[in-house]
Amino acid sequence: MIKNRTHRTKQRVQLAQKSVKDQGGRQSLKELESLAEQTMLHVNFADRESKLEISDDGIGFQAPNSSTDFAPSGHFGLLGIRERADLIGARLEAESALGKGTRLRVVLSEVEA
Repeated sequence: MIKNRTHRTKQRVQLAQKSVKDQGGRQSLKELESLAEQTMLHVNFADRESKLEISDDGIGFQAPNSSTDFAPSGHFGLLGIRERADLIGARLEAESALGKGTRLRVVLSEVEA
């Protein structure tokens, strides 16, 4: 049972890696780095949940109330990241405020068989 869940997780992580390597993922990270003095990347793998978190001390932005509002708010890079998270069954959490930097978190929870 655990072996099957591990296999599915590996497939989802491989898809995520491929997706992040594409132009949209690279561009999003490049934009974050260009507006901040410090950018931090944290990756945490656990039995039930894995997290990828990128945070910076940049200029920040007014975060929309919902990730479905990224495109109407002009945050197309975040929309692309959210779509990639959706592809692997993960969720995107975005926190930001003007002058306070940004924190993006992609959370992948294990699915029960």
